[in-house]
Amino acid sequence: MITKKHFEAIADIIRVNTHTAQRPEMQTYISTWAVEELIAYFSKINPSFNDEKFRYVARFNVPKNKEVA
Repeated sequence: MITKKHFEAIADIIRVNTHTAQRPEMQTYISTWAVEELIAYFSKINPSFNDEKFRYVARFNVPKNKEVA
């Protein structure tokens, strides 16, 4: 079973691999499609999955000034 800890670890992996502010030349791009597929899968297996929070933790397509509970 995937737990909150697993979702957070996956979000961290996405964040670390898509935002390298100190070394922009090393930035890796992750497909929006791949992230959206992960979100759809997580929502399917866990009705309590919060896709907005996941995007926020991963810093994926979320405005920098938006806070998610």
